[in-house]
Amino acid sequence: MEQLTSFKPNDYMVQAARAEAMAEAKRAEAMKTIENYDKIEQAAQEFEAVFLSEMLKPMFEQIKTDPMFGGGQGEDVFSGMLVQEYANIMSQAGGIGLAEHVKDELIRIQEQGKNVPTAQMKADHVQAQLLDDANAILAAGDLR
Repeated sequence: MEQLTSFKPNDYMVQAARAEAMAEAKRAEAMKTIENYDKIEQAAQEFEAVFLSEMLKPMFEQIKTDPMFGGGQGEDVFSGMLVQEYANIMSQAGGIGLAEHVKDELIRIQEQGKNVPTAQMKADHVQAQLLDDANAILAAGDLR
């Protein structure tokens, strides 16, 4: 049997490893600077689990039970719980990637909230923008 004496990774492997290392560094940095990072991560994972559960329900509703060994109201209740647990396990194992996007969006919203000190300032900004738009329409004379 021939032994490997050297191994030369290809460019794709190097790029993938570099991207993974950068993503891990970004995650570690985010954990330091973002408030409630653990809660955000948990909420994102729970959201993905609920989404997966809703996607799995129709699939499991189509499965017919054998009347000899199953069926009845008890099975209906427990089959719903089983689908929820399948979704939880799928989400914890990495899911479909939805949790990562939800987490990023929650972090972005949290960061935007830091930049706008009060809800009143945000409302004032929206109102000013609407007035500007209305004035631009009036100035253009484009009232159909």
